[in-house]
Amino acid sequence: MGSGVNVRIGANTTEFQRAMREMSQSLKANSSELNVASERARLFGSSTDYLSAQVSSLTAKLEAQNSMFSMQQDYVAMLRTDLESLAETQATLSTTLEELNAERQQAIAEYGAESEEVQALDATIAELNAEYTALEGNIARANSRLDSATIKMNNTEASMLRTQASLNSVNKELATAKLDNFS
Repeated sequence: MGSGVNVRIGANTTEFQRAMREMSQSLKANSSELNVASERARLFGSSTDYLSAQVSSLTAKLEAQNSMFSMQQDYVAMLRTDLESLAETQATLSTTLEELNAERQQAIAEYGAESEEVQALDATIAELNAEYTALEGNIARANSRLDSATIKMNNTEASMLRTQASLNSVNKELATAKLDNFS
């Protein structure tokens, strides 16, 4: 039961990690290009040119961070859904095991501990116990992935807030610089 869910989580994790690597690489390339433009404006242009380049750079960075944050939110939501599914499967399996153990006790009372009925129930119970144990491991791994994804999402959000604050600051400087140029 649990292995199918684990495979789906693994496939989605691989796709998510690939998309995040691509987004990160794109962010680095964009940042590099904008740093050159910013440096060119700083060295050979006016302060307004430099500040405008910074605004462009920070805006592009913020857009990329917003995309990354959105992807991370979707991934965290998917992990939560998968975890809920695993928990439901675990609850169902637990109930089934309780029912089978009750049937086993009744079979022992009716047919004896060495009867075919009890042996068949023992085999089924052993198989379900193994599945339950595997499911517990899948739940632990899913919780770990969820915790890691949540931390990364929170770090991205904090980075977005810092970028937004920098953008606001540069926009104020740019507005002041434009007013000074007209004076």
